[in-house]
Amino acid sequence: MIIVLEGIDGSGKSTLTRKLLHHFNEMGKPTKLILSRSFHDYSHEKGKEFFTDARRLKKMRELRPLSLCLWHAADFSYRLETEVFTEESETIFIMDRYIYTPMVRDSVRGIEMDYLKTLYSFAPRPDKVFLLTLPPKVALQRVIARSGKPGYYESGSDFKNNVTFEENFLEYQAECQNAYKTVIPSGVSTLLDAELEKDTIFEEVKQSIELKN
Repeated sequence: MIIVLEGIDGSGKSTLTRKLLHHFNEMGKPTKLILSRSFHDYSHEKGKEFFTDARRLKKMRELRPLSLCLWHAADFSYRLETEVFTEESETIFIMDRYIYTPMVRDSVRGIEMDYLKTLYSFAPRPDKVFLLTLPPKVALQRVIARSGKPGYYESGSDFKNNVTFEENFLEYQAECQNAYKTVIPSGVSTLLDAELEKDTIFEEVKQSIELKN
């Protein structure tokens, strides 16, 4: 079973994935949390080595839209092969982002959606996708509280031309949030209000998963 949490930066995906992991562990179900942090947090040392150049180029702000797109597709396929396909079929996978985040970000950067759908056609359809939504202004406040300011790619400053990263972030994340609603298959998705209390959101997620089972 693949459970996916999606949403713009600052929407609370990481908090919710940890709660879900704890919930299933307490139930005694084999569960694995997979974080999709670009070019980081691999379970195998080879992954760290393979994506060294991608990390370096991203840090230097050298990755343009198409190269960024292809590196992210390689990153996702590597995680899928080494962390999902190698596990038993009974395992519950909780994924902090799936193919929909790179598809959204790449499409906003001008990559054709038909190309992206073909590029990611290898990915199995998830059983459940939760899309956390919130106003970009609230997301920005959370990101600033966490990191001080939004990052270069996080704010879309590689292709947005506003005066500040913060202005770019608001524009970019608003476009991403709109794109999520068209990219994620309606049959498996549930919209969540990320401004609600964390425990309230978690209970809604639990109920949705239980109904599906």
